[in-house]
Amino acid sequence: MEDTERVVRTYISTGASQVPVELLQLLDDSSVSLLGVVKALGEYLTSPNEELRVRALGLLSGTLSKLSPAKINRQSTRVLSSFYCDKLEDLYVISPALQGLCVLSSLPTFGSGETVQVCEAIFAHIKMKSLMQAVRFLVFKAIDILMAKHRDALKKMGSPFVAKYCQIADGEKDPRNLLLAFSIARVILVEFEIEPHAEELFDVTFCYFPITYKPPPNDPYGISSDDLRNSLRSCLCGTPLFAKHAMPLLLDKLTASGGDMKKDVLRTLASCLVTFGQGNAVGQANEIWEALKVEILFTSDIEMETEALLTLEAFFRTVYPSSDDRPSGIVAFIVEQCLQLISEPEKSKAQPATRILASCFHVSSTLGVYAYSQAVPQLLSQFYKTEDLSQRGPILEALTRLLYGARELYGSPDSGRTLDGDQVLRSFKDELVGCFTAGIGTSLFKRPALEGFMQIVQIEGYLDEEETGFVVQKINDLILAKEAEDIRGPALIGLTAISKSTPKAVSNITLPLLFNNLTNTAPPFEDDEGRDQYRRILSCLVVLCVEPALFSILVDQLMDRFERLCFPSQGPTLEDDPMDKSMIECRGVYAFALLNCLWKVIKSKVAEGHTDIPDYQEKILYSLFRIFIVASVVEQEGEIARNTKLIVAAAQLEELLVQTLNIDQQSEFAKKAYAAFFEEDPAALMNRPVDFPLLTKFSPMKPDAPEFQKNMVILLSSAAIALRPQCALPIHDFSNFVSSVLVWSLNTASSQAQSKSMFHLFGQSINKFCDQLGPFFKDAVPEFWETEVVNVSAPVSRRNRSIRGWVWLCRSLLVRSHELGFKYLDQFLRLLMDETNESLAWEAARALAIIAEGDGEGVFTKRNHTIIRLLHKQKIFNFVLPKLVQGYTDSKGSSHQRVFLVALASIIRIIPRSLCVAELFTLFPLLLQSLDLPDPELKANVMETILELAQVEDQVAQDAVEKQAGKIVEGLLRALDKSRGSNERSRSVALMTLAAIPDIVRYDILHSFKPNVLRVLGTALDDKRRNVRKEAVDCRARWFLYHG
Repeated sequence: MEDTERVVRTYISTGASQVPVELLQLLDDSSVSLLGVVKALGEYLTSPNEELRVRALGLLSGTLSKLSPAKINRQSTRVLSSFYCDKLEDLYVISPALQGLCVLSSLPTFGSGETVQVCEAIFAHIKMKSLMQAVRFLVFKAIDILMAKHRDALKKMGSPFVAKYCQIADGEKDPRNLLLAFSIARVILVEFEIEPHAEELFDVTFCYFPITYKPPPNDPYGISSDDLRNSLRSCLCGTPLFAKHAMPLLLDKLTASGGDMKKDVLRTLASCLVTFGQGNAVGQANEIWEALKVEILFTSDIEMETEALLTLEAFFRTVYPSSDDRPSGIVAFIVEQCLQLISEPEKSKAQPATRILASCFHVSSTLGVYAYSQAVPQLLSQFYKTEDLSQRGPILEALTRLLYGARELYGSPDSGRTLDGDQVLRSFKDELVGCFTAGIGTSLFKRPALEGFMQIVQIEGYLDEEETGFVVQKINDLILAKEAEDIRGPALIGLTAISKSTPKAVSNITLPLLFNNLTNTAPPFEDDEGRDQYRRILSCLVVLCVEPALFSILVDQLMDRFERLCFPSQGPTLEDDPMDKSMIECRGVYAFALLNCLWKVIKSKVAEGHTDIPDYQEKILYSLFRIFIVASVVEQEGEIARNTKLIVAAAQLEELLVQTLNIDQQSEFAKKAYAAFFEEDPAALMNRPVDFPLLTKFSPMKPDAPEFQKNMVILLSSAAIALRPQCALPIHDFSNFVSSVLVWSLNTASSQAQSKSMFHLFGQSINKFCDQLGPFFKDAVPEFWETEVVNVSAPVSRRNRSIRGWVWLCRSLLVRSHELGFKYLDQFLRLLMDETNESLAWEAARALAIIAEGDGEGVFTKRNHTIIRLLHKQKIFNFVLPKLVQGYTDSKGSSHQRVFLVALASIIRIIPRSLCVAELFTLFPLLLQSLDLPDPELKANVMETILELAQVEDQVAQDAVEKQAGKIVEGLLRALDKSRGSNERSRSVALMTLAAIPDIVRYDILHSFKPNVLRVLGTALDDKRRNVRKEAVDCRARWFLYHG
């Protein structure tokens, strides 16, 4: 006991804020009981000094919160509950007393007797209006805990509890407290007997409606307006007893409010109608319809109309709760009014009236069929009888909207409803098909007729196979016509929708049409129409052939054509001479288009999660390797397949395919690829033998290999970087393998494409297998640094390539946050400090861009199974930035300063914007200096960073941009000057950044710059690049409207 008293005295006298660990240890060892702690605190708990009482009770409550529940028995709970309830009479200690009660009420030893005692004490002693927010929050928290854990005891308290709670909650304004208050009120409304106090509860909840709260900037509590709205809405729709009070007020507020407030009223009305029930809805049906009609028929706000339609659906659902109810009364009246409106389909009210009719399908099949049976005959009659052709388009659109409603009911697998037995919809089928057929044959009505066909074919079971084929044929007529550019997209969307439900119709009708029109030979240079046609067809196939059943056909057709283009003499007789030099480029362009089409389709399949892609490794992966390997070793033919651009396109496709293979499939591929490239056995990698006369042996890794064989490493690298770390690889010595790849990149590679590809393989191998590279790190890396990177006697081109190899080594380790990555990066950054070798420092600064290469389409990605650690970018930034800033500062006054600006601009893209904001005052001066760098790509990086910083919702960032706005605008205008060095990307980014300035910076700061900006933008409007002109138009429009 003496130890307890000593600990308590020390705590009280020193003003400590944390519960003493020694006190918790005494309680845990059972050296003292909780009641003993209370006795030790006795003189402080009753002290006339308010501060001492608060600290003493705070210590007791804090101790309770830290103590294991098993240490607090039933007796202690009962005694402490009474003790805390008594303390609620003391205004000064209410906060720590409530904290203690919150802990106690959560314990399993806290019973119903204590629940009643605590509630009565809160209601008796606490006057909410005299307390500050934090204490009121504890009151609501205590009641919320009691409601969650001891609800039955509160229910037994009956009406007094409800009445007293209303008094507690009345007048609360703080959003944190209101969220708790609304959740408590919701439980009371749903589970308690509230009839005697319904009006009181309504008054203390509806007084907040509608919510107008707007959270302050950077709100630490994260409470949004929607949080409060949703919580309050759950209260207002909690009981039908609110109906007589709420309905008139809701309808009044609907007519009196606007914007987000009106949407809130509509959503609340929709929620309440379901709870208030049929009787209350029917009693005010006319008023509800009149209020909603205004929002649907007379508004230009699509979102508002949508919300009103959802509310109308809730009204219908309430009036006709059973799907078997025969529509009559108000619904029949509404349908009749809508029919009158659609009798003039060209008028503005006809469209929303049709949407009202279509929404009936969302309520029930009976209601939907009723509206459909009334509207469709009228519209069909109008279509065929009208002499004014301009009315036919709106009529087709109205029919399409009705069919859209039917499709949502019968075409969705989630609805659980089928068309079986619904003869009303089937009875108009022939007339509808005829109507849309007539429309699709007329240029003015193609789009609405197409939309109608799309809805019909997606209603499951509506059309039979022959009728679906007829519709597909009609849509096919739209996709190949040269003049149908505007309708081709929607037509393809329609065919895609059909392919998901009825792929046979598309595979038997559409694909034969497309492939019959897709040429086997490349059109000559002068045949522009031929090239346009195959581009149109391939763009159609990209959209259509994602589904597995259609993708199989696409692969066979495209791979067959691709091989014929690469080896013309092996296919059927062709119109052009296979060795005609004038046709080689045309065939190469066509072959590239075929591969690009396949790549886009597979990319779409990957995005949609299709699992059939690995099934095509033989037809695509191994076939491509066979084609390109054969092209590199045969006589005469294969020149197309030796083209570097075509090899790069095939490499992208192979990378995508290998990513989807499982471990066993990847292991098998790795074994074959290793044999082909490193053991000179290409037969293992080819899916079938060839009998062409060979020009040379396939040995791409040898220094004396022909150029086109060396290019094959591009294929190898792209496929190999996608292998999983778990693959069984046929490599016995990883250190030797990685060293050989690096040496090949430096000594044997004869082009940038070859070198870059092997650096990719080098980096991925280190990233995935660094645990097996001990000898490489110990011996090869130091030797590489000394003999290649810092060897002043080495040729400049070789040193530059070595520098890039070193940065790839760094990046492969940095993305997995390996300590060696930071060691090698630190070693590399010292090159920037070398003022004796300016060209080497500049090349090192530019090479840092490798670290910031895009993660989305780059080498080190999750799709390539790269080992990537969280926060690696932040670690790189925190490591590099201080060194660059220090180097820039130390070299002040010398030309070497720009090296550090180049380094910063090279690596800036990897830096997370949140960190940029945190280091804004360090970064911003350097960014402004970097706007004058000669390299347009580096300038673009800097301008993108400034643009993102300007758009960050952070006051510090916006203040910094505003303070330096003049210098930023001047730098951006210089970036638009072609004589200073610019490219399409740098000019586009400069214009985007310039366009963002008027939204951020006050006019009085930049008004003097406006004339010069508009003059320069006038020049940008005549830029040769379309993207630049587009950005210039948008930028000039913003600056024209920029005024005080």
